[in-house]
Amino acid sequence: KEKINGILRLKKDCPAKLEVALNDIRTSVDGDVVQAALKQPLAEEKVAASIKKTGNTPYEFAELDIDMDDDIFLPVQALNVLRRNALE
Repeated sequence: KEKINGILRLKKDCPAKLEVALNDIRTSVDGDVVQAALKQPLAEEKVAASIKKTGNTPYEFAELDIDMDDDIFLPVQALNVLRRNALE
């Protein structure tokens, strides 16, 4: 699998953003708006696990930087869509 680098930004009241780079090729996708957590906030470990699931794609993350606010919420399904859109 080819190694890719990613930067995930999850900022309250802003669209989730995933930037992916393979050598000189870069892509950036926006997702759903990140919300304030009403109950259980999103854990960075859960976010990383969801984004790093590259499945049958020819890629795997060599590095993933996560820049996220505290006490935020975004459904795991929205993270999965963001990842799929970035890797297509």
